[in-house]
Amino acid sequence: MSILPFDFSQTLAEFACPESFTAYEMVGQYIRGEWVMTKENERTIDEAILLDVEEEILEILTEGNLVDEAYSIMFAKDYDEFFIMDQNNANVQNKQTYVVIDGKEFIVKRNPKTAKNSNFRSYYAIKYKDIANG
Repeated sequence: MSILPFDFSQTLAEFACPESFTAYEMVGQYIRGEWVMTKENERTIDEAILLDVEEEILEILTEGNLVDEAYSIMFAKDYDEFFIMDQNNANVQNKQTYVVIDGKEFIVKRNPKTAKNSNFRSYYAIKYKDIANG
């Protein structure tokens, strides 16, 4: 008898973020010789855990890019799903989820460490530094 996946539904409920944030997808299409991004499915996320990312994890996650700030986002699998555009995987959809937390836009990345063998979805939200504006 397997105990996998682990059931964290009570933990998710207890640690839910008291504030909501916005999520949406940017969908890419090749139109008349140009790659065009369109915003769709804007929604409010109000049943998630939102945590700061440890500095050591952030250094690995950012792959050498300069990061302004980041969060870890977790919620029940049946609550919502975020999309990550992956140029190395032809089966992935041409859409990317973004979240807006405290008025700042973050791109969503996978969190493979906690996503396996659990009944919840786990992502990172990353805001890269704008090098042009300091």
